[in-house]
Amino acid sequence: MADSVRPAGKEGATAVTAVTAVSKAEGVKADSNQLRGSIGEELGASDRAFALPALAGLKRIDASDMTLTLDDQRAGRVWRVTDGQLTLTQTADEVAVAIDLALPLDTAPSVTAAMKPARAALSLTILKSQGDSAPRGARVSASLQSVPAADIATQSAALAFMELVQAPISGSLA
Repeated sequence: MADSVRPAGKEGATAVTAVTAVSKAEGVKADSNQLRGSIGEELGASDRAFALPALAGLKRIDASDMTLTLDDQRAGRVWRVTDGQLTLTQTADEVAVAIDLALPLDTAPSVTAAMKPARAALSLTILKSQGDSAPRGARVSASLQSVPAADIATQSAALAFMELVQAPISGSLA
């Protein structure tokens, strides 16, 4: 972090720059704490919303045959995902949202013909508060099935090496 300071009353004087060094670990810790606070606030807002009389009795919402268009401006790519399924369920203890999508295959036709359809599934479960307390937490999971490595490579500079891999990738994270 750098701050420029110009001596008072000295026009044309050279600015002095003070630098405060922050280690990478301290920066990551600060970012993590900020993210944790943001996520906690969002979970609290969600918990309060589902406690409202209009939503408190909601048990389940299903949506099928969804088509979504995602404009990834960072990667300079527009994704059109089809055959989407969304389910939202609510019990006394939790609110869960699950989405399953068919992903487009933008690879060479010879590669695409040999591949299973690519799919992505995401789920978020919010553990509701008990009384006046904050939400008790959340669980997140994601899975990919037969996604071309080149498509994964566009998501992060750290994954760019995967552009060289000509194979579908499947995996999960919970």
